[in-house]
Parts: sequence; structure tokens; C-alpha cells
Amino acid sequence: MSSGAPSPEPPPTAPRAPPAGSAGFVLLHFTASRLLYLAAAVLSHLLLTGGNAERIDLPSLAQLQDLCRRALFFADSGWYWNVMQDGYTVKPFAAGQEDWGFFPLYPLLIRALGSSVLAGILVSHAAAFTALLLLYGSVRRRCDERTARWTVRLLAYFPTTWFVSSFRPDGLLFLLMVLVFELAERRRLAWVCLVSFLCVLTKQNGVVIAPALCAYWLVEHRFRPGQVPPLHWVAALAPTACALGGLSLYFWHITGEPLAWTKVQQAWGRELASPAGPMLRWLRDPVLVDHGGWNLSLLNFAGVIACLAIGIAMLRRWRTSLDHAVFCLSLALLSLACGGEWNFLRYSAFCWPAFVYLARSCRDETLTVVLAASSALLALYATWIALDVHAAMG
Repeated sequence: MSSGAPSPEPPPTAPRAPPAGSAGFVLLHFTASRLLYLAAAVLSHLLLTGGNAERIDLPSLAQLQDLCRRALFFADSGWYWNVMQDGYTVKPFAAGQEDWGFFPLYPLLIRALGSSVLAGILVSHAAAFTALLLLYGSVRRRCDERTARWTVRLLAYFPTTWFVSSFRPDGLLFLLMVLVFELAERRRLAWVCLVSFLCVLTKQNGVVIAPALCAYWLVEHRFRPGQVPPLHWVAALAPTACALGGLSLYFWHITGEPLAWTKVQQAWGRELASPAGPMLRWLRDPVLVDHGGWNLSLLNFAGVIACLAIGIAMLRRWRTSLDHAVFCLSLALLSLACGGEWNFLRYSAFCWPAFVYLARSCRDETLTVVLAASSALLALYATWIALDVHAAMG
């Protein structure tokens, strides 16, 4: 007869050791994908600058170094560089593009490591590789070896995961988000709190870790909220509240506006609104590319729809995949609510649960070749457009 007392929490299971060669497998695909997209960036620039010339000369070593730098340091990289060098702009808040919308962890880390572009690029690559390695082990424990390998392949070769290698915090956030779930699986609550806090200090998208962690605790405790220890809820929600609260106090001090970090986004056409609005606007007036070539609108819209569809599909397995479903849905809805579908595919690496779902659905091994070829073409096209915008502006 039951005494009515809550059942004791089961001890954490010891993670299975990864198979020999797992690090080599991840390193192989990570390196191959980085070289593939770097070559695509260099080739697109050569084709663009070659114009109608009958022959395109190979770049010199100095030109090649400059091309590689441009492929890894672009757009928002300059904002993070300025924050790293000079700190945030101290002046009363006013509408316009300012550095207050770029969160501090990545610039602070680069400053601590030498304040150079090379340091930032190395950090991004190291973080992205470590995230893939951790994710490989996590998916193998949660699913199986085959799903883990497909997850690595899909993430490594998906075109917009190139951003995790550039001079920006995308790779760092990818690592921190994967690490939060790894630590939660091992029930290291203090570390979960710390890494969740760092997620939010890295990029605004880091706030999705809070609802995803709440869903994770529910899955772990068989959907009995009363049996989830209070400290678990604290570990899920308090770090996000503390990080945003601390940032708001800091920006209040330097600008007089505690919400400067989010209100400044209006200068880039991003403001809080209904998630349905951007989708309805695009359906009424579909475009291929807008914002001067920076937004591959059709691809980003398709990415949002795919992420939402995968999140809803994962709800069918809510007893085991609710945390992943909440992660995907939160990221898609947050992106839509804070600026529409614009550049959604840049956040694709953060949405790694979607790739886990796709990996579980893959049955044809030849898809690797198709994926690599289509990804290379898409990367070439996207880089061509970006460089064309630079040329037009210059």
C-alpha cells in the first residue's frame, strides 16, 4: 500500500563512453564542411570581381588571406569588434543603430584572449566543434549511434551553420545551449544555472533555454510537476531573469533606458509583435530576396515553417521529446515575434533538436552526397548575394 510520499529521485545514470573514433568522425565532417564553405566564399568573390573577364586569375597568398578574413568577419562582426575594443556607447538612449543590442559575453571573451580577429575566429571554431562532439554523445545516449552520426552530418553541412565559425557569438551560443542539456542530464544544477546565465549574456536567443529546461524537467519526472524539486524550476527560470535583469540595470546606468538592449532593435526593423504577423505579410506579398540582398526571404520563411512543423511533429512524442519540441517552437516563435523571418536560418545551428529529429527520419545514406552538393550551391548563392551587396555599397 502506498504511503503517499513522493518517490525518491532516481540516481543519474552514468553516460556511456563514446565509441573509439567518435572525435575523429566529428572532426572529419566539421573540417570538411568548413573548408567547403570557405572555398565557396572565395570562389563567389572571384566570380563576382571577375565580371565578364574571359579569364579569372588565381589570388595571391595575401589576397587569399584577405578573402578568408572577409568570409569570416562580416556584417555584425564589426559591432562585436567595436564592443570588444571600446565597450558600449555611453550616451542617453535615442533611436538609431547602436551597439546596445549586441550582448557582452563573446566580446569580453575575445578581449581576454588577446583582442584579435584570429582569437575570435578560433574561439568560434573551437566552440562549434566542441558543441558537435558533445551533441554526438548526447544524441547517441538518447537515441542511437546512427542518429548521432546523421545529426553531426546534417548540422555540419547545413549552409547557414557557417555562421557558427565566423567572428560572432553564434558558435559560442551553440556550445552553451548543448552544454546546458548535457549538464541537466547529469543533474549538475549549479552548472546548469551558470551556463544558462551565460547563454542569455551571449545572445538574445539564449532566453529559449528557460522554457526548454522546464520541459526537460517535466520529461525527467514523468510529467508530475509536484515531484520536480523546487531547485530544478529555479535552475530553469532564475538564470534568464538574472541575466536580463543585470543587463537592464547596466544599460539603465549608461543610457537611461533599461530596455535599450531590445528597443534598439527597432533601428533594424525588429520590434515585438504577434508571431503570426510576419508570416501573413509574407504570404500576402512573397519575395525572394529583400532588405538590399541581406534577407534571403524565401529561404528564411521556409526555414521558419520547417522549424514550426518539426516542433509540432515532435509533440506527437511528447512523453520523450517535449523539451526538444519546446526548444524548436520557442526559437521559431521568438524569431517571428522579434522581427519576422528575417535571417531566421542564421539561427539554424541553435535549433539543433530539429536536426536530431531529421536525423532520426533519415533512411537513405546517399542523402549525404545530395546534402553536401545542395548545401554548397546554396552557400555559393548566399555568399554571392552578400558580396554583391558589399560591392554595391562600396
